[in-house]
Amino acid sequence: MRDFLGRLLAPAENMPLALLLMIVIVIGVFYCVIAFAHPGLFAAKQTLFDWLYVPLAVTVCLRLILGEGTLWSRRVNKVRWILVVISIGISFFILKDIEFPAMFKERMHNYVILQLLFLFFVYRFTKWPILAPDRKERAARLLVRLMIISSLFVVGVFSFAHTVYNHIPAEKGGGDFSHVSDSQICFSDAQRMSIPVGLVPDINRQPLCTVPIKVIEETATDLFVARSSDRGGRSEHDVPNPATLWRSGEYRPVVFDISRSVISSVVIFNDGKIEVSRPIAPTSTPRLPDQSNPAPQGFPAKKERSPQSHR
Repeated sequence: MRDFLGRLLAPAENMPLALLLMIVIVIGVFYCVIAFAHPGLFAAKQTLFDWLYVPLAVTVCLRLILGEGTLWSRRVNKVRWILVVISIGISFFILKDIEFPAMFKERMHNYVILQLLFLFFVYRFTKWPILAPDRKERAARLLVRLMIISSLFVVGVFSFAHTVYNHIPAEKGGGDFSHVSDSQICFSDAQRMSIPVGLVPDINRQPLCTVPIKVIEETATDLFVARSSDRGGRSEHDVPNPATLWRSGEYRPVVFDISRSVISSVVIFNDGKIEVSRPIAPTSTPRLPDQSNPAPQGFPAKKERSPQSHR
């Protein structure tokens, strides 16, 4: 056992490039799925993730299987590169459902270029020493280096906010609402006049609920919503999913502010079917039902009519 662990963990002079590339592939795949994949994709691709571990495990164990003398042989190196190609193929099938073409079409390449420049200058400034005849000139050159790195970092952060953030699913705290389930907000009759114009197709219809909406933001007192069909005058044929238009920045939807005090419930849909019906906590003490007229469980109590209502 000791000999087995010693051969497995024995240091090499340099890490093979193929092994380093395979580690980068695994890390990159996990980062892309965690950051950009919509909820449910990780579970759907779990079998492919399991297969992705196999080439990496085989590459790590090559030295143990073939021995120290064959670590840098040409034959073993070919095996490593074959395993790298297999890893790239598996990674393609894992990531093919993420909309990378749309990301780069919507200016994400700016962020990638800025990050490459940032990493290049960090590598260059840490690799090359500051050569100057006196202390003042070395301080001036150090200041210039810090200004370049800090400027690229700040611009990279702004570029992330304007390009990458829009493609992170809203379920993960991002700005992509293209796969968010539609919802409906229902109101009580007493709050009929508090409903924002344009959210309810017919204010006299019962139940008094909005058109399909997407919840943009929630606070302790308000809900900020937008109509799911708000595509800014464009046709449904041109823009089947209006949220992709919001994500690109070509059109910003009309956002409505609804106070929680006027909401009776929020209905969340999944593929057109009711998934969750979430009641909103009332702001005042609710009235107790009339105990003289009990109702069956799951049905409202029968409402008594007053004598004046017959007139």
